[in-house]
Amino acid sequence: MRAARGWGLLFLGLLAGALAVHLCHARRMEELYWEKERLKVDLLETSERLARSEALWADRPGGKICSVEIAIEGEIDDYAKLELERLANEIAATLIGGTIGELEADLVIALLHRRKFSAEGKDYLAVVNWVVLAPQTLFSLSVSPAPADSSGGNGGLPGGAAVF
Repeated sequence: MRAARGWGLLFLGLLAGALAVHLCHARRMEELYWEKERLKVDLLETSERLARSEALWADRPGGKICSVEIAIEGEIDDYAKLELERLANEIAATLIGGTIGELEADLVIALLHRRKFSAEGKDYLAVVNWVVLAPQTLFSLSVSPAPADSSGGNGGLPGGAAVF
């Protein structure tokens, strides 16, 4: 009888221990369940945002240049500045319709860098400060009076810069 009582106490101890372990792990399992549900909701929301972003991206004009803007700085009069902007826009307008990813930045910069322009009866040298290649492309130019023509031809500009 003592042995049966011992076995009963052992079984009762095992049962109490299993119940204690179950209660401890049940709370943790419930926390994990709710965290999994929260992550499902987050994933669904993120997937919907990604789908909307992809749809908006697909509606874009494919990374093509739609317009070109020229920002000129330098100590020149307003009329000359307007004429230089017009001349630079004529050259840069060739970029409109081009795909941004297919353009080589060095060649885009070379369109206007160290270019000699004539406006209001004077020659000016344009230097490209920076370029933003985007659907609304932006050039920043510094313009100064061109040095006196000492070598003929291209105004002493390296690389055969053209005069317009």
